[in-house]
Amino acid sequence: MEHGTMTKREQGFTLIEIVVTIVITGIIAYIFLNFFSLGTDSYTLIETRSDVLQDERIVLDRMVREIRQAATITITSATDISFTYDDDSDGINETYRYYLASGNLRRTIDAAGDTLILDNVSSLTFSGDTNQVTITFTVSREGQSLTIQSRALRRTALS
Repeated sequence: MEHGTMTKREQGFTLIEIVVTIVITGIIAYIFLNFFSLGTDSYTLIETRSDVLQDERIVLDRMVREIRQAATITITSATDISFTYDDDSDGINETYRYYLASGNLRRTIDAAGDTLILDNVSSLTFSGDTNQVTITFTVSREGQSLTIQSRALRRTALS
């Protein structure tokens, strides 16, 4: 081998080879990131739906449990219900009220202590009569809307 003459192996990479390698690596990275992003988006969607459904279920179960114990029920409007029951066993019925106000489900006990029960409620409907109430509400959060419904039958109506 003469001094100053290099073989093909010793010359290294050409600029075109390096650019092609970078482009191919970029395309592979882009595909991988899109695939990974799709997986995390799906996980986030499922997690949000699960959280919303859990919050709705807890609130609905509480409302149904209280309405079942009611001595009297008054559906004031489709988004407002009042009922009485003795929740502390002192012989005196407390008056409960659930209502929708500015997208929030709220509750009062004996017209005092207005409490936020659930936010982002896009619709709420109470229907039925003095013995049976159907509760339907929809919660919208982070682009997800879930509707849940249950029926509460007063225990005294069962006798």
